[in-house]
Amino acid sequence: MIRNFNEIEKIVSGGKEKPTAVLVGCHDEYALRALIQAKRKGYCEAILIGDIQKTKAILEKEKENLDTYSFMDIVEEEIMARRGVSLVKEGQGHILMKGLLQTSSYAKAILNKENGIMLKDGFLSLVTLFHYPEENRLLFVSDCAISITPSIEQKEKIASNAANLVHLFGIDEVKVAALAPVEVVNEKIQATIDADILAQKEYDGFIIDGPLALDNAINLEAAKHKGITSKVAGRADVLLCHDLNMANILHKSLHYFAHYEMASILCGTKYPCILTSRSDSDETKYHSLLVALWQYGKDESK
Repeated sequence: MIRNFNEIEKIVSGGKEKPTAVLVGCHDEYALRALIQAKRKGYCEAILIGDIQKTKAILEKEKENLDTYSFMDIVEEEIMARRGVSLVKEGQGHILMKGLLQTSSYAKAILNKENGIMLKDGFLSLVTLFHYPEENRLLFVSDCAISITPSIEQKEKIASNAANLVHLFGIDEVKVAALAPVEVVNEKIQATIDADILAQKEYDGFIIDGPLALDNAINLEAAKHKGITSKVAGRADVLLCHDLNMANILHKSLHYFAHYEMASILCGTKYPCILTSRSDSDETKYHSLLVALWQYGKDESK
């Protein structure tokens, strides 16, 4: 089982292939520095799409050889996003990476029915990986960026997407905690009702339990103290959030208060796609690129 980003990088560093990352909105200094770091280590090549004048200024500041990059000077967000998607779809690029552009423009190009890169019957959701240092393992949180108020059916798809990603990390039966403020069903709290419905069903390759409060989901002693016994309580791999509000606040709390190392990956796509916040650090964007490179190496269909 892979437990942290150092282990992911060790695998990536031993790869025989050198895929090409397509950075859309490449004039983002943090994303560009992350890509420079990976490129310098020989992990990937790069195609840069965006404001090239600003991009070249950053590259020169970092003392990079401009001749080793491919450039496409496009400043309109939706056009640059569509071009990035088409390059990956055509095989000229292998990993799509978000830089300085709105998530809506990026996601719109990916979701396009005619020219997008969604899996057949795929559902787009974001999974954020956090290194949980107390137990030296990865926690997966979803969905903090795409689904605003997901239905029961959409939550099942979000959980399935996250579980499919977790399987790649060597966990066969993925444990999903459907989060709520309390661990009992309360008719006034929709999160508890949804969690209870989800917990009654059977799934292929993962289990859902809930409602579970955050402490009961990740801390075994807290679960035992409250008399909660299940395969998931205290041992959750995936934290399935009720809505965007819960997920986004949890995501940013773990990052800004707890300072957990993190990475963000889109699920439901044919190719590895990175979606990070414009304010995320170059470290977070580097970790996200490492995960995408590792995903690419695991893809047996390529």
